[in-house]
Amino acid sequence: GNAVGQVQDFGSVNVQQVRFNSTLSPAPAGSAVGSALKTLNDLETSAGPIKVVVRGGNLTINDGTDGDGIGVVATGASDILLWASSNLDINAQVRSGGGHVTLQAGNDIDIDAAVSTVASGTIYVTGRDLRVNATVTTSAGDQLFTATRDLSVIATVTSSGGSIALLAGRDLQVNSTISTSTGNLRLSATQDLNVNAVLNSTEDSIGLLAGRNITQTANVTAGGDVLINAVGNFTQNSGTSTMAGLVPQVPIRDTLQVTTGGTQRLALLSAGHISLDAGGDILDNNGIDVVNLRANTLGMVAGGIIGGPGTPPPTPLNADINANALDTDVGTVAARSAQGIYLQEVASGGSLIVGNAVGQVQDFGSVNVQQVRFNSTLSPAPAGSAVGSALKTLN
Repeated sequence: GNAVGQVQDFGSVNVQQVRFNSTLSPAPAGSAVGSALKTLNDLETSAGPIKVVVRGGNLTINDGTDGDGIGVVATGASDILLWASSNLDINAQVRSGGGHVTLQAGNDIDIDAAVSTVASGTIYVTGRDLRVNATVTTSAGDQLFTATRDLSVIATVTSSGGSIALLAGRDLQVNSTISTSTGNLRLSATQDLNVNAVLNSTEDSIGLLAGRNITQTANVTAGGDVLINAVGNFTQNSGTSTMAGLVPQVPIRDTLQVTTGGTQRLALLSAGHISLDAGGDILDNNGIDVVNLRANTLGMVAGGIIGGPGTPPPTPLNADINANALDTDVGTVAARSAQGIYLQEVASGGSLIVGNAVGQVQDFGSVNVQQVRFNSTLSPAPAGSAVGSALKTLN
């Protein structure tokens, strides 16, 4: 923020000079006046890093009186470290010209102004509760957000060529788009994960993991594989979709794997191969005769029921209608259920083969983020990787 001040005039001495003709005259010494200083508003370097550490309080980054919206800028490939033992509030932009950026707090971090770096620079944000209320952007570098409690994304998070990982010790709430062109996305919550905005990886994979439930109210699209793993339930709101693969209708090479301890309520899943493993039921959540599953091959295992019996009880007029069946557009299917299987291949899907259906997501890697240290070193801040659990072959 603004920091300005200068010494003005601290006065002059007043001395009388004794003259030979018995008179006096002043002998001024002049005055000392501070030279004009420029007003300073930001932290700025033309070359070299910027590192600010607050050991016993909060760190707040504000815009100065210049009103340019910038708080910290490191020109060139220079690193930035902003570290507070308590709270870190970003109220003015933080920019690096290609270095790594680390935002670290012992308590909470509020990002209320844009944070960015270019080239291969990475961004690492770590604290207790994280609130991303302004855009965070990298070019080829990765991004890693880790919260020991809750993490909420309310502004766009993007990378042109890097991967993005968000890890929450409690709940993870996504209310704004997260996207990358050639990197992976990984979202992980120890408790609940709520996807309320678009997730997109144009060419690579997406992983969604939760220690409790995953709820999806917006589309998820990956050019590669999609892995969804919830200890509790996975629920897609009606009208939403999750797609793995580059081709919109039936991708050839990519796998979409959903593993839950509880129930899966499905709107639309689309991939070359789909694997579903539910400790509970696998249910239709998008209405009668609307496709739930589109793939070349489909394998399903449920501890409960797959689809469901029609309601109300059948009559001569509705005996061949089942609003609760899973609607499929697949080539080959294999399934196992403890309580029944109700599938309907839609008219546009053509023929259906019951036979071998196998495939699983392997490992789509981890983000590679550099943590900026106060002693002018860098250290990796690994986020781990998301690995698909082994699935049984179904025939």
